[in-house]
Amino acid sequence: MTRRSSASLVTTVLLLAALFAWGPRPGNAQIGDTLKVEWDSHDTGTGQALVSGYVYNPHQMRVQRVQLLVASSSAPGRARTVYLTGTIPSQGREYFEVKMAAAEAPFTVTVAMFDWSGCGNG
Repeated sequence: MTRRSSASLVTTVLLLAALFAWGPRPGNAQIGDTLKVEWDSHDTGTGQALVSGYVYNPHQMRVQRVQLLVASSSAPGRARTVYLTGTIPSQGREYFEVKMAAAEAPFTVTVAMFDWSGCGNG
């Protein structure tokens, strides 16, 4: 294993360890009072769970390039990144959904990153 891949692995493990140190979250998450995420999950009957919900932007500025981390609380290390396309307007919301293995439930959803994109909805 190269130094670079070792460093990437260590970074990923530390990020996931910090995420799980807080324990399972209810069906919402929030970065300070910046973006709020509400979600739910249900078994699709095909061995997969559909995790879906909305990212809310309560501010006067638009946001873009939002990345969510959908992680399994029961299988540490199992996570997916969801990239939201487009811009979430001021006071707006954006829908997301991702399929995960049903056996990995329950899940947590957190905002990994986003960029501010100007004021208002113009």
